[in-house]
Formats: sequence, structure tokens, C-alpha cells
Amino acid sequence: MLLQAPATTTSVKWEVFIMLLVLYNAAAVPLDISFGMPSTGRIVTYLEYAVDLIFAADICGNFRAAYIDHMGYLIRDTGQIAANYLKFWFWIDL
Repeated sequence: MLLQAPATTTSVKWEVFIMLLVLYNAAAVPLDISFGMPSTGRIVTYLEYAVDLIFAADICGNFRAAYIDHMGYLIRDTGQIAANYLKFWFWIDL
């Protein structure tokens, strides 16, 4: 069972990486839509597909990432993790 504890060095680096991809999308998507450039055959198209796949992998990983509850306990049960993630962050990530 592969679970990730909260606030490890690896998880913080991953979250910073995801945040950089979100910032990239926040700039790239409006520019792409506003200028209406065809996206076939461009290297940017493949980059955008890769970013989308990374976002999908992040969503899947968040269903397995342990968290600390309001009492201070580390929750590692996958059912509780999924229920907690589905309450709020899943909908923002989606």
C-alpha cells in the first residue's frame, strides 16, 4: 500500500510543481482562446496534453495521500482519505 504522509519534502516539491503548472495554465489557456490559434502540430499542444495528464495523476495521487485530521491524527485509511478528498478539494482539482 503506497501512501504519502503530509508535508514531506517530496510532497511539498510536488505541490510547488503543480502550482507552477496551474500558473502556466492560467496564462496559456486565455491566450490560446483569445487569439484562436490552431493547435494542431504545435509542440505547445503536446505540452498541454502532458500538463493535463499530470493533473490527472495528481488527482489520482490525492486519493492515496494521507492527511492529518482535526484531532491531530494521521489518517492513512484509504476510505477515509477518499471521503475527505471528495468533500472539497476533488471538486476544485477537477
